[in-house]
Amino acid sequence: VDIVAVERGTPVSEIKQVFRESGLSRLPVYEDDLDNIIGVELFIHQESRNMTAEDMHVRFAQFSEQMQNLPQMRQFKEYIEVLQRSQVGEPFIDATTQTITGTEVKLSDICGKGKWVLLDFWASWCGPCRAEMPNVSKCYEKYHEKGLDIVAISFDMNKEAWLRAIRTMNMPWVHLSDLAGWDSLGAKTYNIRGIPANILLDKEGKIIAIDLRGDELGETLAEILGEERVLGCTVAWGATLQSPGVCELTSAPDALSFSLGTISAKRNKHFGKV
Repeated sequence: VDIVAVERGTPVSEIKQVFRESGLSRLPVYEDDLDNIIGVELFIHQESRNMTAEDMHVRFAQFSEQMQNLPQMRQFKEYIEVLQRSQVGEPFIDATTQTITGTEVKLSDICGKGKWVLLDFWASWCGPCRAEMPNVSKCYEKYHEKGLDIVAISFDMNKEAWLRAIRTMNMPWVHLSDLAGWDSLGAKTYNIRGIPANILLDKEGKIIAIDLRGDELGETLAEILGEERVLGCTVAWGATLQSPGVCELTSAPDALSFSLGTISAKRNKHFGKV
């Protein structure tokens, strides 16, 4: 393993640059680094990428109290806690947002009321979201009468663009948005950092699947509702996207400068038997 030397007192920005130039994209945190900023940077920017929420929680607790109280570590702890609460098997996280008419509504007004609910995170400006929407529509048309509801939570900031997309793409399900973009309900409550994304809830409001796209969405609904699968659509991914078929947040929240990427990698994308 190559050794990357960084002197104590080196600014965090320079540490990140050293890591990038080293070509080592995944560096472990060693026991000697659990009480210094090197270990913190390695953990947040590198090691955590291959960890589950539970593994991140364990690793966080191994750092010294001084390191845990750093601003970036306190915010990263909040991120871990959201991941832990949005795993398969956990109940949905309630939150309040607005309908297309501006009326406030809670997710608990809709979820856990005896219907299967797909929380669909999207935006009118997101190409992959729009490309996936015909597949979502097919599933809604096929399974709505059998107990499926869709709650689309938009990352839009422009209300006119949001409403125009709903009309032109013929999306007859529930639509919610606080028009706050990457600071929206989805980003803050479920820590969604790449769209399209979705969370499937059972009749009691328990999370049973995460990030079902294409044929996988139809196949999962068919398994639940006992019908043949709905074929998904073919999507041509844009070459300028941060990762294939995903519109990602490219600037992180205040005091946290790492890229969270696609959240499904941290949530363990598996659904259990229902």
